[in-house]
Amino acid sequence: MTQFDSIVYLDCDTVVLNDVSHLHELVMEPWRTGFEFAAATDNWFGTYIYKFNAGVFALHPSQLVFNELIRTYTIPGNYLPQFAEQEFLNQFFRFRYLQLPTTYNMNMAIYPSNQYLWETLKPDFKIVHFTQRKPFLSNEKGTQRFKGVYELYYEVYNDFLKNANVSLLRTSCYMIL
Repeated sequence: MTQFDSIVYLDCDTVVLNDVSHLHELVMEPWRTGFEFAAATDNWFGTYIYKFNAGVFALHPSQLVFNELIRTYTIPGNYLPQFAEQEFLNQFFRFRYLQLPTTYNMNMAIYPSNQYLWETLKPDFKIVHFTQRKPFLSNEKGTQRFKGVYELYYEVYNDFLKNANVSLLRTSCYMIL
């Protein structure tokens, strides 16, 4: 994918609430900005940890970096395999990534432990990440523990249904080349 200057990756359990196109500029020219990778700090049960969450990131594609990723992923003990690609990417980019503000990957794990922070930052949310219970896989409107998160999801979902022109949606997926 080196034909692109930058790529923004989003897990399928994220919802984009505001423009994030400027993320491309942060990694587009690593020789100028000093960064080829950008991600937000992860939140583990309401506690920020010194690792990023790989559900949202911006990346400058590079054949050299790809080759190094391939070479290092096979080194025994290089990362904890139970955390899959997130742990591997954290080890690889540990000292060379740009930390994005929390609002670029608003992990729903924050809500139960700090509803005040969630509500305070809500107007500035860029991307919400449904890392735990997925509202789109459940018939319930949210347990009390994640009530505010589920409300946000259904607000966005209902707005989409009201305003979307579903006739424009494709029924087949095509690989972009």
